[in-house]
Amino acid sequence: MARDLSFWKYEKEGVLNDEQVYVQLSDGEEVKGVEELPVEDVIKSVKTAFSDWEWQDESTLQKKNKSIEIFTTKQFVRFDCTSLTNEEMNALIDIMNGYGCPLYDSAISTRFEL
Repeated sequence: MARDLSFWKYEKEGVLNDEQVYVQLSDGEEVKGVEELPVEDVIKSVKTAFSDWEWQDESTLQKKNKSIEIFTTKQFVRFDCTSLTNEEMNALIDIMNGYGCPLYDSAISTRFEL
C-alpha cells in the first residue's frame, strides 16, 4: 500500500488553506507564509533512523519490498511510502515533528497538530 506523508511549517498558523498549500508545494512552487526547512538536516535524520535501509539514489530508500521516496523543496518534505508499517511511518512523522512540522495527510485533506 502506498501513502504520502507531507510536511511544512507555517510562519503563522491558521492563515492559509492547507489543501491549497499542499498542492502548490507538491508542484514545487514557493508559498508565501511557509517557512524554509533545514532539508539537509532532515535527510541526515532519516539516514540515522533508517540506517539499515539501502539508498537507491539521493532520494529513495529501500528495504526488501518497502520503499521511501523523498521529495523536497526548501519549504516542503514529502515521503512517498510503499508497504511501510505504522511504526515506520510514525518514525518519519516523529522526525518531522522534531523540526516543528506537523503531518498533512492528503488522503483525508487534514493537517494534524504537533
